[in-house]
Amino acid sequence: MTNGNLVENIQKILTEIFYSHKKIAIMGLGSEIKGDDAVGIYIVEQLKRMIQPLPANLRIINASLMPDNFFYDLISFNVDCLIVIDALYITNRQKDYESLNSDIFVFRTFSFLNESFSTHNISLETYKKLLENKLNKKIHTIFIGIRGYEFEFGSTVLSKKVQENADYLITIFKSIWKKRISSKSEVIKNDFKRS
Repeated sequence: MTNGNLVENIQKILTEIFYSHKKIAIMGLGSEIKGDDAVGIYIVEQLKRMIQPLPANLRIINASLMPDNFFYDLISFNVDCLIVIDALYITNRQKDYESLNSDIFVFRTFSFLNESFSTHNISLETYKKLLENKLNKKIHTIFIGIRGYEFEFGSTVLSKKVQENADYLITIFKSIWKKRISSKSEVIKNDFKRS
């Protein structure tokens, strides 16, 4: 997946994040009654079940349609990196992304949402700036968008393709987290042996 510096290899980016940031928050957005729009919620709920116990340096948030409700939680947490997961609505106008023939996109900025990719009227770029002002520091941000296909109001299931992509992304998160925990344990063992 390549498109300038915006869309990059997801495994590489997430590995870099989990090894280089102290306080990481993963936030899922979406509506559970609009089909594929629920993909962000589905992913974070699965991660909550898989990563147990939840470490002190990680927050997993089901923000649904209201990320502002968790603003002060992120302030209290003193977040360093915010990962937002949501469905992407890609129209025929977004030819650059259509031509990628991809279903998972990773962006290192929130500003692209002004191009109406998101299915929500939420300015994540403004949200980020407000967090930075309150915390008096820069926050690393990642947006993971999964291309949605069915957004029918009243639907409570993900389409097959979106479900598969969500499960693939969950597998990546789980794998990286296990490796991170394993590498930390190894460091502790080695330090113990030297003492």
